Amino acid sequence: MKTMQNEIIGEIQTQTIQEILQHLVNHLIINGSLLNLHGLHYGKMGIALFFFHYSRYTCNPLFNEFGLYLISLVKPHLNEDLSLDYEKGLAGIGTGFEYLAQQNFLQKDKDLMSDIDNRIINAISYEVKFKILNGFGRYLLLRNNGNLKKEKSQSIAIKKALIAIVDKLITNYKNNDILSDSITLLYNIFLSGFEERRLKHFFFEIEPELIKEINEKPFSQNLFSLIDISQVSSNPKSHTTSLFALDYIFEQPDCEFYGIKEFLWLLQCEKRIVENGGYESIIPNVRTKINKVAGFYNLIYLDKMFENNMAFSLQGGYAGFALAFLSKISVNDASWINLL
Repeated sequence: MKTMQNEIIGEIQTQTIQEILQHLVNHLIINGSLLNLHGLHYGKMGIALFFFHYSRYTCNPLFNEFGLYLISLVKPHLNEDLSLDYEKGLAGIGTGFEYLAQQNFLQKDKDLMSDIDNRIINAISYEVKFKILNGFGRYLLLRNNGNLKKEKSQSIAIKKALIAIVDKLITNYKNNDILSDSITLLYNIFLSGFEERRLKHFFFEIEPELIKEINEKPFSQNLFSLIDISQVSSNPKSHTTSLFALDYIFEQPDCEFYGIKEFLWLLQCEKRIVENGGYESIIPNVRTKINKVAGFYNLIYLDKMFENNMAFSLQGGYAGFALAFLSKISVNDASWINLL
């Protein structure tokens, strides 16, 4: 009887999510092409990414066409005085193009990608802002992890550029006010086989600082950093500290996670602990929290956000929210979460 009841509840929730998705899609179609921003996190590129995924889920080519239309609106602006940052500028847009090609949504334009490579690589030597360097690294790492066998000269240049970014981030890390983002990047670079010895030494060096910080403040942005580093160090203290912090967070009232950014954080957390070993005991807790929070949302709440001029963006807006719900009801690849 309980199993049948759970199935009925799951079916009702799926229907509700379908209604919410349709609501979000309608707003994104009406407003997506009107945005003045073109970037991945805050602009047309992020919205296009949703429509490509939604087209694959619904098997409706019209949504794919709308995604292509948004891409056509982005391309003319690449040669303008576009910023190079990840959220609104070239690094994020380039990441979007590479991601869509790797997911077989778009055919890769090698000339376009080569041009973006060169503009990003040439900027590394004089860039000092950690946030910009993180964005450069995310773009170049995704490019490196793609199929570059037929782009040998680009492959060599990208590898050298990644090593240069590692050097800048490690050398000046004590002045880094967004260290958690940098550690995530460095961890992913480590997993790709770059500068392994040097990065391992760096992780061991900062691990005690992270343990101390998270023991004092479980909601620290560096929680994900410690989870990643614990996979390298195999330090039981890091693992215990991370588990304690996660337990504390998931004991908080559901209302603490009703915001879109908080909901996306839960999805990022789920992906993180599933991919990293040793967190099996906490996975049911995060999934329960995700289901409870997802069950809170309704069309009235979404309309209220819309009235408050909620952004249509991938990061904390309608496009990211729609992708989150799409991932909830389908076997849709959740790799897009890595773009946040």
